[in-house]
Amino acid sequence: MSLNSKSFLPSLAILFGIIATSGCGGTSGQPSATNKPASVVEKNVEPVKAPEVVAPLPVVAEVKPGAVVPIDLGAGRPAASAKPSAEGVTLLPANWAEYVKHVVPEVGKKFTLVDAWATWCAPCKENFPHVVEMHEKYASKGLQVISLSMDDLSDSKAVKEATEFLVSKKAVFKNLIMNEAQDVAFDKLAISAIPSVFIFDSTGKEIRRFTLEDPNNQFTYAQVEATIEALLAGKPLPEFKKDSKSADKAK
Repeated sequence: MSLNSKSFLPSLAILFGIIATSGCGGTSGQPSATNKPASVVEKNVEPVKAPEVVAPLPVVAEVKPGAVVPIDLGAGRPAASAKPSAEGVTLLPANWAEYVKHVVPEVGKKFTLVDAWATWCAPCKENFPHVVEMHEKYASKGLQVISLSMDDLSDSKAVKEATEFLVSKKAVFKNLIMNEAQDVAFDKLAISAIPSVFIFDSTGKEIRRFTLEDPNNQFTYAQVEATIEALLAGKPLPEFKKDSKSADKAK
């Protein structure tokens, strides 16, 4: 059978066009290097490259040795200042020496209560409302309340979670996060577990602590409050009996 050259040429051109525009695995719809049809002749056509987007380098303020870098509470990263959230909650990094200064009651306060907690400690978060209640009840009577987060300051996710927790509990008192290695912080506090509560007098001297070190004498936040009431009333500190039945958890 003979071919009509006039009808055959357009068909051949269409066939070549289909081959030249078929994509094989590339996101741009162009044939891949290993699958280009042999019949397609490239004429020094350079592929079009997408423009590179270079993110600007963050501006980091100079930090002097030993200085504490405040935390951007929303993102958990260094910031120019530790500003309070819309709810009036701040989370301030403090190394050991700074923590010792913070526990000295501010002007107008007689005693300081420090509650050591962390986001990974379920009993700490369960009992935290008691700390908020004591602030609300006794702040006007001379009690300074401080929460001390034992979370890792270098973990931005943990810092953000701690801040969100404090905001959710309306912890509008002083909130610190220990700017020390976690094992160092526990050693300096002389504890091995949290929650732990410490009470300081007007000079910053520790006068009572509630810890979980003794498995047969697990404290309750009711005992903490009873101690605060006695101190503010000028009464002797109450003594609590050791009771193994109440050693399951702090309440």
